[in-house]
Amino acid sequence: MAVRSRTHVLSPDDCEVTALRTGLVVALVLIGLACIAVAIVYFIEPAKHLPSFLPGHASHGHLHGYRHGVVALGVGLIALLGAVVARQRYRAGFHP
Repeated sequence: MAVRSRTHVLSPDDCEVTALRTGLVVALVLIGLACIAVAIVYFIEPAKHLPSFLPGHASHGHLHGYRHGVVALGVGLIALLGAVVARQRYRAGFHP
């Protein structure tokens, strides 16, 4: 008895979903890496050396922004985890 393999022909809708999923993964990776970079800046630099556009900048502050750094690190890790989950679900064959 011969086993027939099922071939899947990509429709335009499948291509759109693939492009959106790829864009989502890329965006989450970029956001995650940017947040981790900001977290490193918060951990290393004292408040007076932080760029003025970052929250926690104080012109005479000598403390490091640990709370802001922890939050930025958490957001970065969650974004990277979201990218991994989105990529794994796509690779596993979950196509909404």
